[in-house]
Amino acid sequence: RILIFPKGNNVDHLSLYLDVADSATLPYGWSRYAQFSLAVINQIHNKYSIRK
Repeated sequence: RILIFPKGNNVDHLSLYLDVADSATLPYGWSRYAQFSLAVINQIHNKYSIRK
C-alpha cells in the first residue's frame, strides 16, 4: 500500500511511502523485491506530466 502525507511527515513537503501490509506478522528476515513508478499528471498542460 502507499502511505501519503500531504503536509509531510515531520517535514515541510509531501511524503510518500511504499508500505508492506501486515508486516508485523511476517517471519524474521522476510523480504520482497518491488518495482513501481509514480506519475504526476497535469490535467491542464500534459507536457508538464511526469512519470518516475
